Amino acid sequence: MTSFKKNRRKFLAAGLTGAAAALAGCGGILADGRGVPGKSEPIEDDGDGNGNGGAPSGVPAEVHQYLTDNEANGYEDELVDMTGQDSITIEVGAGGQGFSFAPAAVNIDPGTEVVWEWTGNGGSHNVVAREQSPVSFSSGDAVAEAGTTFTHTFEQEGNHFYHCEPHTGIGMHGAVVVGEVSTGGGSDPIAAYMEENEVNLWEGEVVDETGSDSVSVAVGAGGQGFSFDPPAVSVSAGTDVTWEWTGNGGSHNVASTEAPAEFRSGEAVAEAGTTFSRTFEMGGNHFYHCEPHTGIGMHGVVVVEGGAGGNGTAGNETGDGAAGNETGGNETA
Repeated sequence: MTSFKKNRRKFLAAGLTGAAAALAGCGGILADGRGVPGKSEPIEDDGDGNGNGGAPSGVPAEVHQYLTDNEANGYEDELVDMTGQDSITIEVGAGGQGFSFAPAAVNIDPGTEVVWEWTGNGGSHNVVAREQSPVSFSSGDAVAEAGTTFTHTFEQEGNHFYHCEPHTGIGMHGAVVVGEVSTGGGSDPIAAYMEENEVNLWEGEVVDETGSDSVSVAVGAGGQGFSFDPPAVSVSAGTDVTWEWTGNGGSHNVASTEAPAEFRSGEAVAEAGTTFSRTFEMGGNHFYHCEPHTGIGMHGVVVVEGGAGGNGTAGNETGDGAAGNETGGNETA
């Protein structure tokens, strides 16, 4: 039987982190001040500290991040286990106002048929896969009639995210986890990368700057100047990200590590006020580092939401100041 929850909006606590603390695992050379305030308010997961990137026990970190980032109605830090069933049903237009999927997050076996069934509440809805999903699926145009159904059989394992297009901005999102649930660091590529590289200032948080036209990242932040601040930021496709040098920690640069498209500010420089800018059009996790200090945790990531996945134009990369005065221009990955 399907387990349904009461509808609620999940709002994240936000606030700047506290004063500097010593960096664990980086030896005596770095007292790099994890928690030095960034340029915007971080998303603070309310997880149980179980080593799952701040996600609750039993919920993949990537799923928790997506649902909390989008303030998913009906999500209460739980993944409903519906494995072992040939077919399951998810309500469309659940909750007090009719702006929820119920259950919001569900775990099924590969080959399971998922039937979304409209309640008739909350106006017109549809079911559309997000770009992060392994496969695409769509119910078509939004409709309101109670009893409408949309069916999709999930064969591919992974975390499948979806939303209602008319109500995406007010939290009508859901997730279907197909196959075995993995909640270790490897289930979240951001957490895995950051932890593997012992990234300075990383506290398991991705600063949410989606919707901003431009975002700034400090280069040479932290107590010793060996950090990017914020080290992880999510932006909308088309956002301009500008890295600005603080003048601390010696010479730095910005160079892609694992990214949908390459970018680099040029040779490392030390001068305060140097800037390097890039407009991110392509969706995905854009990991980068400082080449001279890659071995001591100077890494970061820009998570781009809503861009073309893998075939878009990475373009409009510009660098100014001593960072290289380079124009990458319309680079295609």
